[in-house]
This record gives sequence, structure tokens and C-alpha cells, in this order.
Amino acid sequence: MKNIITILLLIFFSYGCSNDLDLKQDYDFEIEMLPIPRTITPDVPVEIRFELNSIGGSYDSAMYYVRYFQYVGKGTLTDESGTTFFPNDSYRLTKKKFRLYFQP
Repeated sequence: MKNIITILLLIFFSYGCSNDLDLKQDYDFEIEMLPIPRTITPDVPVEIRFELNSIGGSYDSAMYYVRYFQYVGKGTLTDESGTTFFPNDSYRLTKKKFRLYFQP
């Protein structure tokens, strides 16, 4: 009985292992952002400029996404093409330099 349990455990663990490599690559980057005004005037859009910079190389296949959360106040966030962003939704960035506009 002891030998049967040992054999079953060996079979179980041998099928649980895989020779395939599971690779995940992380690319370091930094975000440059121009300062945002401390005071926002109602009905005047605020332009927010961003630039993504790769650190240590150029990774053309890397994909970047933006998501925002609005904790205070009310307003609408749009991009250069007029697409409206909704809180807690993820949007893929197609450029490394982009502008967002907040309309209070």
C-alpha cells in the first residue's frame, strides 16, 4: 500500500511540472508631465501633457494604458481626438506623447 501511494504521488508531481518557460518581460519607463495649475476655473479646460520615456532601451512592442480616478469635484476628461474617458476604465495609448483635457 505504501508503494502504491508513493508511485501515485510521483506520477502526480511529474505531470504537474512543465518544461515550457513562462516568460514575462517588464520594461522600465518613466512618465514626464508638465505642471498642472493649482486652481482650476469652471468652464475652462485644463491641458495635461504627458510623455512616456523608455529606460534602458527602445521597446516598440510594449503597450501602455491609462486609467484615471476622480476623487474630488466633477468634470470630464478627454484626449486630443475628443474621446471621453470614464473613471476606472482602461484605455490603450497609441502614442508616447499625448495630451489630456479636463473640463470642470
